[in-house]
Formats: sequence, structure tokens, C-alpha cells
Amino acid sequence: MCESAHRCGGSGCGGCREGFVCRCLKITEDMVIEAIAAGAQTVQDLSRQLGAGDGCMACRRHLESFLIRHRQNSLELVAS
Repeated sequence: MCESAHRCGGSGCGGCREGFVCRCLKITEDMVIEAIAAGAQTVQDLSRQLGAGDGCMACRRHLESFLIRHRQNSLELVAS
């Protein structure tokens, strides 16, 4: 389980110890979260900003899960 399991539940980074979402380019969970906070709304946006998801493409489902979680958190904030 990764050190940041409180954020990804171990699924966002595949349970790796480094907290990488994209191992090919060494893109961390924090980098993805920052890109989403800066306006990335799609996997393509994240790919353009970070490069993640353009190599072997194994991380694309993890990127999508971050986007979904961010959308849900945003909706919950608006609703409250």
C-alpha cells in the first residue's frame, strides 16, 4: 500500500511505494491532483499537461479515477 493511501486508497497508484500514477514518466499522485486543481478535466488534458497516459497507457484508468473522484468532491462541495 502506498504512503498516500488516504488519498488513493491504494488504487490510484497501483499500490506502489512511490505514489506514482504513471511509472513511465514518474508522474506522482500530487502532480495529477495539482493538474486537476489547475483545470484539467479529461485524461487528454492530463496527458497534454503532464505527459501521463501517452506512453504505455497503463495509467489511463488511474487518471480517469482521479478525475471522477475530483468531480464527485466538487459536486459534494457545491451541494453543501
